[in-house]
Amino acid sequence: MSDKWSIRFLQLATLVSTWSKDANTQVGSVIANDDNQIIGVGYNGIPKGATDDERLHDRNWKLQRILHSENNAILNANSSVEGCTIYINRPPCLACCSLIAQAGIKRVVFEEPDAEFRKRWNFEESLAWLKELGVKAVGYRRTE
Repeated sequence: MSDKWSIRFLQLATLVSTWSKDANTQVGSVIANDDNQIIGVGYNGIPKGATDDERLHDRNWKLQRILHSENNAILNANSSVEGCTIYINRPPCLACCSLIAQAGIKRVVFEEPDAEFRKRWNFEESLAWLKELGVKAVGYRRTE
């Protein structure tokens, strides 16, 4: 992909992912409109009001409570996300694909995952679901 804005927003999504306190998986999302204005950003984390403590190391506790970056980016949006693009430093899960489509986001740009992630995260199923939902999916592979 040679689109400089997509590259910039994916780089920003990677930076935003570092704000996550999840020791295992850090995901960041940036939502931008057609004028390349940032509408919202988010990272995976527990809801506001919850205490960041050792419970974040308990996988079962964390998985039942954590908000994905896509959720947070949509919730943090400063205007409608209808027709926007979401940039994610990893492909979205099936539940986030549904949320993205329901919010009216029309395109997902993500960093291509490695083989292990593809198998573990049902990557192909997510791509098929986005297609069925009418959301364009664009993968980007880092060259550096």
